[in-house]
Amino acid sequence: MQQHGGLNFASYSSYIMLMGKNLHPKKALEIYNGIEDRLIKVNPSVCNSVLGCLNRNDKIEKIFELFRHMKHDGLMLLLILISGCAKIQDGYTKATELVQELKHKGFPMDSVIYGTIISVCASCNQCKEAER
Repeated sequence: MQQHGGLNFASYSSYIMLMGKNLHPKKALEIYNGIEDRLIKVNPSVCNSVLGCLNRNDKIEKIFELFRHMKHDGLMLLLILISGCAKIQDGYTKATELVQELKHKGFPMDSVIYGTIISVCASCNQCKEAER
């Protein structure tokens, strides 16, 4: 899970998914709870992986417990919503509205947010917007 001497969200996400497929939700939770970098911990891919792992292993109560904890971090929820905009019609418009909400709430624009919105732009054929 190391990239150039550091851990990245893709490594965590992949490892947690693997734990889910191999029926090790406890290990997946240990890995997730041990993530110290807040931006990695709230990354939509990582969050979706841990929630999916718990779901796959019928740990419904743990899902709700974890989701309640995640809900307190508005950034994580907004990033998941922005990420989901890639799959809906007019997703780019909705994603930009959510980004404005992030700015209004005082969240600093960082590489995770920019990467998420670029992904939405690409999925919604808004390549010119992605370049801005």
